Amino acid sequence: MGIRGREVDNAYYDIIDCGTARLSRIRTLTRGSIITTSRTQHTVVKDFFKRRKMYLIPHHHCNFEREKRPERDIKIVGCMGGDSAVQLPHDLLASRLQDIGLDWRFSGYNSRDRQMVLDFYKGIDVHLTFRIEHKRNLLMHMNPLKLNNAGSFGIPSVSFPEPAYKEEWQDSCLWGENIDEIITGVQRLASDRDLYKEMSEKASAKAEEYHIDRIIPLYRELP
Repeated sequence: MGIRGREVDNAYYDIIDCGTARLSRIRTLTRGSIITTSRTQHTVVKDFFKRRKMYLIPHHHCNFEREKRPERDIKIVGCMGGDSAVQLPHDLLASRLQDIGLDWRFSGYNSRDRQMVLDFYKGIDVHLTFRIEHKRNLLMHMNPLKLNNAGSFGIPSVSFPEPAYKEEWQDSCLWGENIDEIITGVQRLASDRDLYKEMSEKASAKAEEYHIDRIIPLYRELP
């Protein structure tokens, strides 16, 4: 999102996960429309831009080719994201998962290209994210991209019910508000093949809503 230079009438500000400081800077620019990337964000930021045109265009997931997780035993629980993506002690989480026969894998934002992101998701069996706050006060401005990415491979998620996740994924994810509930959700998926299959199918169907083939037309329809 660039917000420098002269204003033009047909500008669009795709705010993704901007904090209040950046939103305030955009508000000083009186021309141009706003693009939000989640229903929660759209509801929250409309108060910043009461007289601006706003469009909701979800963030597409990474899996353009619609690849799927290979059939195998459930062994790896993982997450890709920044420092705030899993706000639980990783050593404790790894130990708790090891107690139920599972391994923990975390990847920070150090991937050089999309293929590395694809390879990470193809290497895990359950996706876990736990974010109860954000250091830049962005939690209400986020979108469910992590769930979309994992779900596109048919990988079910267990997550803290942060606003955008819960609003858009509802019954397509297992939810937990503390480490015990998170571990219980993971254990249910690992021990119950029917539940795993059910949640995998739900996640895959939900993620299809965010495939790039569905998102590109929304940009093309912008006036």
